[in-house]
Amino acid sequence: MGRDKQAGVGTPAFWCAEIPDRRISQDGSMLEFKDWLRERWEKIGYEECPEHLLKAFESGNPLDLPVGIIGEWNTYRRGNDPVERQRRLNDPSLNAEVWEIHIERLQRFRCSRWQGRMYHVGERGGLYYISDSGSRVYV
Repeated sequence: MGRDKQAGVGTPAFWCAEIPDRRISQDGSMLEFKDWLRERWEKIGYEECPEHLLKAFESGNPLDLPVGIIGEWNTYRRGNDPVERQRRLNDPSLNAEVWEIHIERLQRFRCSRWQGRMYHVGERGGLYYISDSGSRVYV
């Protein structure tokens, strides 16, 4: 199913709703959020629409989603924001949050922070982190 504006068989009607102009932010983030919700829903299927997705779609507010899904949205936004992406690419001490950024930083700087832990590339190419006791733990 694409992101067309006409409802097809099995397509929830709210996906086809027009977004009121007064609610579109200058940077287009509401449109991006609604597109992201559509894509997420298409991956799940059209059997039933969870109430939290419908409420968030209608309001255009990510805070109407459950906490875990808000985290997915935030990760998506950070990964797709060109300024934030470039900032994270250039600073390996920041948490990568997107796997591709983590891998690129390991190749470029030979170190990168992933999920709060700093990883390093050893002299012979092995990947390790420093444990609390100070020893290298190869992964």
